[in-house]
Amino acid sequence: MYVNPSNGFASLDGMQATIEEYPFGLLVAPGDPPTATHMTFSLARADGEYGTLLCHTPRHDPIWKSFDGKVQMLVVFTGPFAYISPSWYEVGARVPTYNFKAVHAYGRPEIIQHEHEVVAMLRTLIEQHEQRAGSSWNFDEIPKSVFDGLRPAIVPFRMRIERLEGKIRVGQNRTLQDRKAVTTGLRARNHDYDIRVAEMMEQGPVDRHAPYPLVADIPTDIIGGRESP
Repeated sequence: MYVNPSNGFASLDGMQATIEEYPFGLLVAPGDPPTATHMTFSLARADGEYGTLLCHTPRHDPIWKSFDGKVQMLVVFTGPFAYISPSWYEVGARVPTYNFKAVHAYGRPEIIQHEHEVVAMLRTLIEQHEQRAGSSWNFDEIPKSVFDGLRPAIVPFRMRIERLEGKIRVGQNRTLQDRKAVTTGLRARNHDYDIRVAEMMEQGPVDRHAPYPLVADIPTDIIGGRESP
C-alpha cells in the first residue's frame, strides 16, 4: 500500500488497535484471478513481532486450500471513512477528498491442526465480539451436538503477520482553522462514520510541516515539487 510519509501510523500499537476496533477484514489470495473473502478476525498481539490473526472460513470456500503456510496473502482492515466536502474549507486549496484509516496485514495462513487450539480460537473470537456488543453470551452455551455438527463445516486458520502497513488520512496537511471547519461539517452532517472521523481528526496526528496544499499524495516528480503555502 502506498503511504505518504505524513499519512503513516505513529506506532505499531495504533495499527493493532485499528484491527481490534474494526476486525471485519478482507482476505486476498494471489492468483489469476485473485481470490478474496470477507471474514472476522481476532488478533493475538503477543504472538510474533506484529501479532497473529486467527479466524475460520467455510469449508465450501476454496480459499482455504491455499492455507499451506507458504502462500503469502493480504488482509485489509478498513476503519472509518468519510467524504470531505471542499465547501467546508476556509483557507487554502479546495478539492474533494476522503478522510479514513486502513491497515494491511501480510502473512502466510496455515490451518490450525490441534482441536484444543481450535476451541480456544473460537472461544476468544466469540468473547471478543460479545463484549463489543455488550452481551455476556459465551462459547459454552453452544450445545455440544450443535458444535459437533457444525465443526466439520469450518476451516480454522492462523496467519502470523510478517508485515503491517497502515494509512491514516485526517487532514494532517491542513491548517488548524480548516481542520476545525471540517470536523464541524462532519458533526453537522452526521452520516455513517462522520462522527468517528471527526474524532480521529481531533485526536491527530498533525503534520509538523502543515499547512500546505492538497498535493501530498501526488509524487513530486509529477507535480514538480510542493507548491509554497
